[in-house]
Amino acid sequence: MKTLLITLDFLPNRGGVSNYYYNIFKNFPDNELVILTNVKGEESKNIIRKNLNFGIFHFFNTLKEIKNIIKQEKIEHILVGNILPIGKFAYFIKKSLKINYCIFIHGLDIKLAQNKFFKKFLTKKILDNAKTIFANSESTKSIIKTKTPIKIIYPGINENFNNINQEKKLKIIKKYNLDGKKIILTVGRVVKRKNHEFIIRAISELKNEFNNLIYLIVGTGNNLEYLKNLTKNNKNIIFLGEINDDELPYFYSICDIFAMISRETKNDTEGFGIVYLEAALFKKPAIAANSGGAKEAVIDNESGILINNENLEELKNAIKKLITDEDFKNQLGEKAYKRVIENFTWQKITHKLIQELNA
Repeated sequence: MKTLLITLDFLPNRGGVSNYYYNIFKNFPDNELVILTNVKGEESKNIIRKNLNFGIFHFFNTLKEIKNIIKQEKIEHILVGNILPIGKFAYFIKKSLKINYCIFIHGLDIKLAQNKFFKKFLTKKILDNAKTIFANSESTKSIIKTKTPIKIIYPGINENFNNINQEKKLKIIKKYNLDGKKIILTVGRVVKRKNHEFIIRAISELKNEFNNLIYLIVGTGNNLEYLKNLTKNNKNIIFLGEINDDELPYFYSICDIFAMISRETKNDTEGFGIVYLEAALFKKPAIAANSGGAKEAVIDNESGILINNENLEELKNAIKKLITDEDFKNQLGEKAYKRVIENFTWQKITHKLIQELNA
């Protein structure tokens, strides 16, 4: 069954959702999945990049273009990458061409789609008329209100992500003066919801007890300058900024602990957290909040430690336990690695998706 995935998120745009769709495409059988996106980039087989306008005033022109692509590519099924605005086009195509559609939901998208009355009404119509909804976690599934069947399709991991050149790794350790340090790493957007400040508070209180403790922060965002000002006299905190995909694996390899204690807000949530799986691929235990999709990405006392959000003592105790008990840290790391290899490779994730599409 030839399928069309319409998405506003795709490479070369960065981010978890863009990588999610790219890896599904990469692991689909040849010629069975076509991508339609308005993200500019290199043209390649079965990736159609068009400067489509999905706004309300261009609705009929865009709908006509999508219908032409469906006809040219002999599409039998549609995958919706963004409930709004893409879902409304899929809804009208189903009504006019009798082609079924399925919707991916990642967490933030469903919350934003329900924050105004008209959007909420339109979202319900789109959800209720879909064949299937694919949520990225049980946590995300719990906030979707619809009569349509909901299936879990977790994000996956690229097994080759952990290929490391030891010479390059040593150069990075030397560049940032990390030799002999105990390193905590966070990778993600530097925004208030990711709660970097909470980890900074813990590091600040532990630095006298563990003077070799370093916190590496990878990423950029609107909270970056605030955090830099907050920590300008703290040499235990290093802001690395945006790190390219070739270099990022080295920081996972160098760290001792991966930590991200995300908050849940009214309009946003940690749908899952692919970064926890990336850390697991390097046998690194994670510390995460016992909320949202993070508690599915990290299994407490198996692949990491879950703490109650905003409980500073729990966070400090988790860090101390992993720093001082090497056997426990390594045990969690090994279990995390085994779990991610057995359950979260993109090949296995895509195979499950195809089974659900064909059901």
